[in-house]
Amino acid sequence: MATRAEVAKLAGVSEATVSYVITGNRKISIPVQKRVQKAMDKLGYRPNRMAQALAGGKSRVIALLFPTAARGVAHVDLEYGLGAAQAAQDLGYHLVMWPTLDRSVQEVIATAKSGLLDGVILMEVALHDERVEQLKDVGIAVGLIGRTATEFGDEVFADRDFDTAAHTALNYIAGLGHKEVAFLTEKTRGKPVVVAALTRTKQAMKAAGKLYGVNVKNFESTTDPDDGAKLLAPILDEIPKITAVISLNPGAMVGLLQETNSRGISVPGRLSLLSMATPESFVSATSPRLTTISPPAYEMGDSAARRLIAHLEGTGVENLPPQLWAGELVVRETTGPAQA
Repeated sequence: MATRAEVAKLAGVSEATVSYVITGNRKISIPVQKRVQKAMDKLGYRPNRMAQALAGGKSRVIALLFPTAARGVAHVDLEYGLGAAQAAQDLGYHLVMWPTLDRSVQEVIATAKSGLLDGVILMEVALHDERVEQLKDVGIAVGLIGRTATEFGDEVFADRDFDTAAHTALNYIAGLGHKEVAFLTEKTRGKPVVVAALTRTKQAMKAAGKLYGVNVKNFESTTDPDDGAKLLAPILDEIPKITAVISLNPGAMVGLLQETNSRGISVPGRLSLLSMATPESFVSATSPRLTTISPPAYEMGDSAARRLIAHLEGTGVENLPPQLWAGELVVRETTGPAQA
């Protein structure tokens, strides 16, 4: 493998000049640039881009950090990651998917201090998220897929428009004549933190229920489909007149749908089912196919990465994608008019 010294010798310049041509840190005449490039091409020399970036003070690497202990890696997590990765690539950065078993950011901080990371995107964001403060306190740029409480003043984020999503769901369900609705969410008891998305969605569903005259009762489950299946019986027992289930828990919703099939409960005849969290790419795996108002995870990941990189580059945000995404209602086979 050719070395920088060999390139310099063949081009008739110093090694420093070769470095300046590669990094662009100093203006070099066009003829000299061409000689250096010709020498690199002839020798097959490929500069170490990481070393080059570090020499310039930037690694051009960002990390997408998400804790996995609570529910593993969900399908939607990968969509967020793919969107962020493509955006980073478009802008000349690399994105590292960084799963963790807890919410510690000490390893990330050490990596960033070594110069190998320029910034971090956090997922599973809590209203009062200590990770944000810990990273910012040591000067690490932070972007969020989610939001902390408003008093934190987050500027770099992409999140769901929970109010619009809830109003869309209950306006549609109420329009079909449904008045008694179960709202299925992820179990939070025993968890060290509750993600902000859950809190905001519960608040939005409660407000929208009052507006549209729908009685919304919350039920919790783990994300295991088997637990979702077991939840059908208590839902029917506690709300005898129930005609619809709205879910923010995609795993449990799949299990509940399977249980209705096993019991011969007609969907959407006896029960209408609407998911607010199942990725569109996963819907084809459900039978019947779920009606959804799902977050556009790929686009949200893209937006978060573009906003973080704009912050790192010191550029404006006028032409960037939106920060808030409601998701579109896609009516499929699991919703219909309430039975009289």
